Amino acid sequence: MSFSCSGSDCSDENCSRHSFADVGQGLLCGQIYGDGSAQMKLLCQLSSEEFDISEAMILLNNSSSPTEQLLQLLGKQGKCVNDFLNYCHNAGVREPQLILHRKFEHVKIVRQPQVVEHQTEPNTLLIACLASGFPYPNYQWYCNSTLLKGEAANVLSLRVECVSQGAVYYCVASNEIPEDEIWSSFYYRNGKSCCSAVKSDEIRVRSNFLQRSISGSLASQEFTSSSLNIEGFTGDPSGLKLKVACDSFLSESTESEEQELIAIDKVALIISNSQYLHMGKLLGFKTVTLSDLTLAEMRTIVAEYCTLLGSGVYAVLYFVGHGFEANGQCYLIPIDAAQRVQSFNECLCTEEVLSMMQEKSPAMSVILLDICRTPDNFEVPIDDFVRYKSRVNRNTVIGYATSFGEGAYEVVGEPNGMFMKYLKKYLQLRKPVPEILTLVMRDLENDIQAKRVQFPEVRTNMSKLRSLADPLIFDGHTATYDLRTYRWQQLHQLPEPMKITFSSLGVFALIWFDFHGYFSNMAIVYTSVLSIPTESGEQTNAEHEYVAMLILPDIFDSASAVITLGENSRTAVKTLVKNLQRLTGTVELQLQLQELEGRKVKSVATVVLSHILISKLNDTADADCAR
Repeated sequence: MSFSCSGSDCSDENCSRHSFADVGQGLLCGQIYGDGSAQMKLLCQLSSEEFDISEAMILLNNSSSPTEQLLQLLGKQGKCVNDFLNYCHNAGVREPQLILHRKFEHVKIVRQPQVVEHQTEPNTLLIACLASGFPYPNYQWYCNSTLLKGEAANVLSLRVECVSQGAVYYCVASNEIPEDEIWSSFYYRNGKSCCSAVKSDEIRVRSNFLQRSISGSLASQEFTSSSLNIEGFTGDPSGLKLKVACDSFLSESTESEEQELIAIDKVALIISNSQYLHMGKLLGFKTVTLSDLTLAEMRTIVAEYCTLLGSGVYAVLYFVGHGFEANGQCYLIPIDAAQRVQSFNECLCTEEVLSMMQEKSPAMSVILLDICRTPDNFEVPIDDFVRYKSRVNRNTVIGYATSFGEGAYEVVGEPNGMFMKYLKKYLQLRKPVPEILTLVMRDLENDIQAKRVQFPEVRTNMSKLRSLADPLIFDGHTATYDLRTYRWQQLHQLPEPMKITFSSLGVFALIWFDFHGYFSNMAIVYTSVLSIPTESGEQTNAEHEYVAMLILPDIFDSASAVITLGENSRTAVKTLVKNLQRLTGTVELQLQLQELEGRKVKSVATVVLSHILISKLNDTADADCAR
């Protein structure tokens, strides 16, 4: 067994198989992931081309010791305890790391306190600090050395009217392992101490932070006289010297000195009628990626996408496919449009989409259009034209893959077009979006193939230097953030694995689902046939005799292939299913048990499928109509 342990995080004597088994049992019982699909979620995280998910599920479902089988599977993958610890650490799961005796890490400040702009409450000031360590740090905030009770998050929220000019704030981050927990004896052996604390730098709240949020009468007073009346003064003003001092509100300061720009959420919609765009998930976007949509489907998903937007949210829309520009407006062509577009109503106007986005007042709106802008091939009647005038919001960027009247190109054999080829290099840089697009224009200018034919263009009214990589801080907006997260997760749920038994033949079929890249309207369905163990434990080679074929209705686009999985070369059927957005409610599918040689149908069963990825949207729409 190749399961090993890294000495940097734990010791050999304490990272024993028994300890890991305790954690594995917790995983399999759903104690960590919190639901019955914990097995599948773990296996999908570990999945790779060399990892046979079907074998894993078979062993875990049929074994009297699922934990033992889990350890063996992880060992086959070459995983070590350190890998598992890192999975848990990144997910914020504390207990398994303590069971495995992860090394105690003293707290350290990784981001000193800084003032952050509040997107939706102008009279609220945020001070953010970030610390690292294990166990995870706790936070305490102080103002002028006085503890602020109840402020235990890494972001301190203050009402401006309650902040004194020149007040000094700092944070104390700490962590500890209590002495009364079951794993405490290990950490406190030999008189070791397992607690630490560190004080952050102090930050003084200056007038230039407060002035922007002042909404009281003083901020709106207009002084037109050189006289100053002082209420309550009754003495003789002759010979009186009055010294007036204040911090200047006119002093120059850069934006970076005043605040750190943040997003309270990030939502991206990607519609691809050619190649898939891989947008780095490290940017923190809730991404919905769809392929090959009709006009009605495009309108539905854009409307749903806009429900995820709001004040403080970064909104990104990327479209790659066919399009054109006419009368100063760009149009996106759906897959059900006529070969020669005869009406503007056959397409989706980007100005209409922008108008819908702007109504939600996002902190930043970015539309990236990887389309041609040539009107030559489209003769549409002028009386069919509608001029869309969207609400004007600052911090809007529209990036075009090419200029008006020009085409957007791709190179045969390349996974992306010329525009995306260079754009994806810069997506994760913390640079303002217009600056990133300028870098793309520079790269295309230096590209031998593209410099004479493709000329990107940028339109922007950015007033703040926002980037796609700005930090995601939703403190104070947890409820709305959780609602958007819940809604997004609803549209990205895979069905639970299914087990269909064919008792007369002594076999069962296993059906499980996986994502196809990050697409929201595509999924991969695997089916595999296995023998039902007899009382004596004997099994036949059913996986080499039969295949299970899932017969899909015409509403889907699908392609199936017989493959082998894992080191045991198990036979399975892999089916790529497209157009999941067309699934409404539940659908009954036919599962055929066929002979591997000759494909003679031996038995048939019915499988009920519902709620797979984006199709959940149709159920919600039906419920809304019913109400």
